[in-house]
Amino acid sequence: MQARKLCDRYDHESAFGGAKRPIDDDACLRDALGAVAAAWHVGVLEAYDAGLCVLGLRKSGKPHKHCACASPTSSWGEKATHHTHSSANRPSDRVAAAVANLTAADAAVYAAARARFERDRAALDAACHGT
Repeated sequence: MQARKLCDRYDHESAFGGAKRPIDDDACLRDALGAVAAAWHVGVLEAYDAGLCVLGLRKSGKPHKHCACASPTSSWGEKATHHTHSSANRPSDRVAAAVANLTAADAAVYAAARARFERDRAALDAACHGT
C-alpha cells in the first residue's frame, strides 16, 4: 500500500474499479526502500518533534533554537497523545493477521525509514555535543 505509493506502482485504476494490473511486489519493495534511502529527510510520526529538529539540522547545519541540545530528541518537550487509548482499539487476532499480511512490504519500508531516522537523529546528537 504505502510501499506501492513510494515505488510509483500504485494501481490507481483498480483502486477506482478498473482492471487490476499485475505489480511485481519484490521490485516495488526494492524501489520503495531505495526511495527511503535517497530521501533528503525522513521523519516518523511517533518522533515528530525530534524529526523537526533533525530537519532543522539538515537544513541549516546546526540545531534549531527550539531543539535543546541537552535533550535533542525531546524538543519542545511535549508528547501529544490526542487522548487516545490504543488498547481500546485492538482488532481481533484474525484481523490483525490479515492486516499484517497486506502490509508486509509497508512494515519493511517503515523499518528502513525508522533506521534512517535514528541515524539522522544520532547525527543531531553528535552536532549538539560537538562530536
